[in-house]
Amino acid sequence: QLVQHRGGGCEGRCRMVEAGVEGRQRAVENLLGSVAELRKSGQMVAAARALNRVGRFQMRMSLAKDAAITFQEALKLIEQQPDIKTQIDSLNGLASTYGVNKCELVEPAVNQALTFSKQNNYVAGEAEALRILSYCQNLRDHVLALKTAQESLVLWSSIDRKRGIADAYVAIGEFQMAQHNLEECAQSLQAALNIFRDLSDEV
Repeated sequence: QLVQHRGGGCEGRCRMVEAGVEGRQRAVENLLGSVAELRKSGQMVAAARALNRVGRFQMRMSLAKDAAITFQEALKLIEQQPDIKTQIDSLNGLASTYGVNKCELVEPAVNQALTFSKQNNYVAGEAEALRILSYCQNLRDHVLALKTAQESLVLWSSIDRKRGIADAYVAIGEFQMAQHNLEECAQSLQAALNIFRDLSDEV
């Protein structure tokens, strides 16, 4: 979690960022320690869930390659002890690591997550899958991408998941910008910023 610093201007903000990065690194180390213990005791689902958290932290530290390996490891654990929601989270996490330059890898994983989420009434899984999918759609169809991101926002809002709501607003803002709807874009990004300011460093 970010710490307060009395210094103003760039110095103060930079120290807050550094504290945030250090906090995430410590969280990753602690979670990986937990994963090792959980695997030893045969708790593969719990270990996979912890790995999903590690992967999300790694994504926020811009370590996409590391995160991809982490989510793949989580999926392997789920093969030993199936748990559909954890599998969906891992699939969404893996899809998010590829980025829009590899939509040929993103879309199969995210479509599988979307199908499983609908079949099992997993709202968070469906909302995240739609958000990730919308970025690939935006390469081909700005209108469709915006519609998909808005569907994601509705789902996140229905379960009051703040980080998901904020992430959906970011996507909506980007797609509104792509359509030159600058006023709407500014409103969406401001909505996201307002939520991010209130969020802790938890994932």
